[in-house]
Amino acid sequence: RLRVSPPGVLAPAREAPMTLPTKARLLVVDDQPLNIRVMCEIFGGEHEVLMATSGVEALEICRRQAPDLVLLDVVLPNANGLDILLKMRQHPALKSIPVVMLTAKKSAGDVALGEQVGANAYLTKPFNTDELLARLQSMLRRASLPAFASTGTGTGAGGSTDPRRATGPTAGNLTLDTALPLSLIHI
Repeated sequence: RLRVSPPGVLAPAREAPMTLPTKARLLVVDDQPLNIRVMCEIFGGEHEVLMATSGVEALEICRRQAPDLVLLDVVLPNANGLDILLKMRQHPALKSIPVVMLTAKKSAGDVALGEQVGANAYLTKPFNTDELLARLQSMLRRASLPAFASTGTGTGAGGSTDPRRATGPTAGNLTLDTALPLSLIHI
């Protein structure tokens, strides 16, 4: 019910309740059908899962269907996942989509390169399902929090009304480890 205050009387401000997307749109990019099938089993019940088996296909799906989050393998045919991530970070409409690199490449150099290119998280295969679910939920939650709007963590920076499409100068440049310093968390 809408309550209207009499003229000249200010109604107390109310914060809108925070809601998470009920069904996020995830894009899984992997050239191995078994890996895609596993991701569909893990996420398909709660989220819409889109699939791509190449980097070119992944970019096209991102442009057409605007996923809420991308799970991206590094080793792909015709283009490596880091190249795809770099193209996403350079594209105005795609640069703020959170990306989790999910790959067998696990050297410290691989992880550092993934973060330098703009990955929001870097997990290695074989992965821990609980950790993957926790990271995904955390990233989706952050994308829906108004407090992160000016941090470039995937929320309406730069005047965008769509929280998944930040366009500010820091959009896509923070990782999960740097997005919110632990010293600022109060429990």
